[in-house]
Amino acid sequence: MDGSRPALFFDFASNAMTVAPAGSGKGIYTVVTNIMSIKHSKVVPDFKGELLCICKAALEARGEIVRVLNPGNLWGDIIGQSDAYNPLDIIADDLTRPGGLRDVIDDLREMCSQILPEPGDKEGENTYFRKGSKELISNGTLFEVMVDLYDATLSSVALLIENRTRLEDMARWVAGVDIEGKPHPDGPFPIEHTEWAKAHDPQDVAEFAALVRARAKNLIALMSGGDNRTFDSFITGAQQELAPFAFGRLAPAMGRSTFRMSDLKEGKRQTTLFIVADASRMEAYKAFVGLMQWCCMTAVKRHENKDRPVHYILDEAINYKVNGLENLLTWGRSYGLRLHLIFQDLAAFERIYGKTALDTLLSETEIKQFLPGQRSPKTLELISKQMLGDQSMMAIGTSRSHEQPGISE
Repeated sequence: MDGSRPALFFDFASNAMTVAPAGSGKGIYTVVTNIMSIKHSKVVPDFKGELLCICKAALEARGEIVRVLNPGNLWGDIIGQSDAYNPLDIIADDLTRPGGLRDVIDDLREMCSQILPEPGDKEGENTYFRKGSKELISNGTLFEVMVDLYDATLSSVALLIENRTRLEDMARWVAGVDIEGKPHPDGPFPIEHTEWAKAHDPQDVAEFAALVRARAKNLIALMSGGDNRTFDSFITGAQQELAPFAFGRLAPAMGRSTFRMSDLKEGKRQTTLFIVADASRMEAYKAFVGLMQWCCMTAVKRHENKDRPVHYILDEAINYKVNGLENLLTWGRSYGLRLHLIFQDLAAFERIYGKTALDTLLSETEIKQFLPGQRSPKTLELISKQMLGDQSMMAIGTSRSHEQPGISE
């Protein structure tokens, strides 16, 4: 508040939405005020770095921990050095956590669906080839993490898939066969004797090793088949999706982690995580923002402290895609997830997430905020016909004209 006008802040237990056209002042009147008024841990995508510049010092002054993922080094003189977070930590944690072997394949599937999502709310006509590309990314990730654990990165996975000879050599080492189909001179890769295998039941290790080696043999068969067009399609799709992470600004920010996403749920001090993008390179950065969102939401959902809330202030929510958003809107509250989606108009949201996700958003948000300047026909129709209703109101008042009282309606 400015000393003369009162400010109202409404908390919510699950979801909120703000429809804010360009020029409506959402940054100052909604985003910044929410960042500063919420006294819980928060995750904030920041496409210009301006929110971080405004809020960082104030958040730290009141005792919060501020983590910054800033691959482009925007406003480095104000923000300082970027943190790093490696999304492959989720797979490495599975390998090193007792009982976690049975989660590896499912987590790989979830991560690959975030990296290479289906378009809209329906599977497209190229689903077969997308699934093949996802399987290839999954195998490359699994090979790298089994060998290097927390030092494996998406950059190393991307470089592995770019080099077909090295990819086939890796698959043969894991499977334990040479180019002639005979036992590999160095292998197979000793899954059963790795340090991380000691954390698991021997039966789980044996079954996991058999599965991984079968996947490696299938990959070899696909690569060495007479018709390589199918594999060419798979690997091209995988290379295209991993290209932003292979080399450049994003790779260092996704190196060895300097913090854990579980920090959002732990400790006496709240943690605010800013994910800073570069608006001039959004085709590359939207993949990074979406993947980081998935990583922190996964960590929050799996944390045993379900009662401690974490707010996601998803500004510009249509500039990247949160995989599984529809489900998060429905049951995220059970895990302490509180989503605030902020975007320009409903039609744009529907284009990115699909009609069913839009319907879910409208039914599952406790607070719906519409800032001034609405121009989208779909948004205006929703406000006038569904939010305001069709009921007419009549008011009776008195007036005086030429000293004669009258009644007006």
